[in-house]
Amino acid sequence: MINYDARKLVQTIIMNEENKAKFYKTISEKAADRFAKNTFLRLSEEEEMHVKLYADILENLPNSGKLQLPEDEVEYMEILITANIFANEKVMRKFMDIDLQQLIEKIERDSILLRVQLKRLFPEYREKEMDMILKEEKKHLKIATDKHLGMILANVEL
Repeated sequence: MINYDARKLVQTIIMNEENKAKFYKTISEKAADRFAKNTFLRLSEEEEMHVKLYADILENLPNSGKLQLPEDEVEYMEILITANIFANEKVMRKFMDIDLQQLIEKIERDSILLRVQLKRLFPEYREKEMDMILKEEKKHLKIATDKHLGMILANVEL
């Protein structure tokens, strides 16, 4: 068993949410299509709300975020953290070369993985809020995979 500070995971989630909010705001500003503008502006606002909620979660983690975890669990979390598109410049450059819809899909899948992991570490902590955010992130992934939106995003230059 390894001593692990889960605040690192929550800090990564907060950083991820902040960057998603900025990224979606940029898309909303650059999209010519009104549907895309409104969709990404709403997503940006939702991500900003998530930042506030996770900041509060960080401050109030049970046992100050300290856990005893198996080594493989710690290794998995480190992979999630370092492979996160906003935490790793190399990963970001790789995904900037693909189309925008695939990039958004990657961003939302990363978010879901991080949240699921946090929920696994603290299954009963603020369960309703955590479930609500996870539900919203799944909705964001559904939006990211929408074929109509994909056609619109093909014309957005970042």
